[in-house]
Amino acid sequence: MRVLGAVAVVDDRNAVAWLARQEVSSVTLTVTEKGCCHTPATGRLDAAHPGVMADLAGRLWQPQTVPGVLLAAPAARWAARAVNLVRCGKIAGNGTLLRAVVIGLASGVMRGMVAWIEDHVSFPRTMVDRIVPATTGAEMAAVAVRLGMADAAPVRGEAFRQWVIEDDFRSARPPWEAVGAEIVGDVAAHEMVRMHVLNGAQPMLALLGALRGHAFTHEAVADAGLAAFVTAVLREETLPHLPQAAGMVHEPYLAQAMGRTANRAINHRCHQIATDMSQKLRQRVLDPMRARRAVGLAAAGLETALANLRAGRWEVSDPVAAEVAGIVRRAQGDPGAFVAGVLTAKVALLLETRAGRAVRCRFRWRISISGKWKIFAGSVDGWQSGQG
Repeated sequence: MRVLGAVAVVDDRNAVAWLARQEVSSVTLTVTEKGCCHTPATGRLDAAHPGVMADLAGRLWQPQTVPGVLLAAPAARWAARAVNLVRCGKIAGNGTLLRAVVIGLASGVMRGMVAWIEDHVSFPRTMVDRIVPATTGAEMAAVAVRLGMADAAPVRGEAFRQWVIEDDFRSARPPWEAVGAEIVGDVAAHEMVRMHVLNGAQPMLALLGALRGHAFTHEAVADAGLAAFVTAVLREETLPHLPQAAGMVHEPYLAQAMGRTANRAINHRCHQIATDMSQKLRQRVLDPMRARRAVGLAAAGLETALANLRAGRWEVSDPVAAEVAGIVRRAQGDPGAFVAGVLTAKVALLLETRAGRAVRCRFRWRISISGKWKIFAGSVDGWQSGQG
């Protein structure tokens, strides 16, 4: 084993200094949905975000956000060489979103930099696919024993990996294709298939799995009734509306996605997936619902997944937790009223559902204890009481 480098102290000022070095031509970064400090409804910078407000007030003297760090670095390399900022987060249009929040912050802090960023900084879209659960203390201890040294940030992931990068660069880049990355002209089809199938299964498995008493997604997939339901919803309500993407044939990809999720060595917690769910639902559930309704078709299975946003076993950690809690109280146990509330209230604006007033909350799915899924009209009976 060869140690290439180590991070002893995390310091954003050091990050800015490194990013500002003229020999740096490409930067890869992984940022969660919440870390972009944007409003999902618009894809623009959230000016009310506390970190953004601090960056605006402090003029990036000590950046508090990811957009702030990325903006402070180009400011320090003004008139220097161009740079590629390659975001590897799972959100679709990740490069487009990163560009929007960086330029949005620049417009409020140093408007003169906007033109320089547009000319010298590229934000290629990417599609990265690998299940990487949160690292536990036990895993950190096991890594220390295995390596004979302490690692404060080990990452454990499945064997499968896929990295697709849009061919949009302003500066030199490493030969990523030499290690298996795909460089393509348009990554949108790959993004959509991955987001709507693999990532689309996760909210259903996490939220409905929690009601079935499952702590991990591999337990949820091993639940025959739940796995049949999720597979049926994806096959019947999602796959027909997806584009073709090279190397991602729909039916085999669906089977592969469910198989990957069943990997018992990947202890992907339902709680981890359910965290910040409002930031994830738009692309994973609401966009497929919108595609169905655009051609006059119902989306009863996807609506069922949305209805169970309110049902959990943990303390909720979500930017719109207060709004959703209010809708739960007003719905008084009625799943249809809850979905109608989500799709027409402030939460809908955050989730970017333009179809809010047109949604008819008719649920037709039920999971039976025997492991078979059946179609019913009227409700998602059984889930509340744990009978389904």
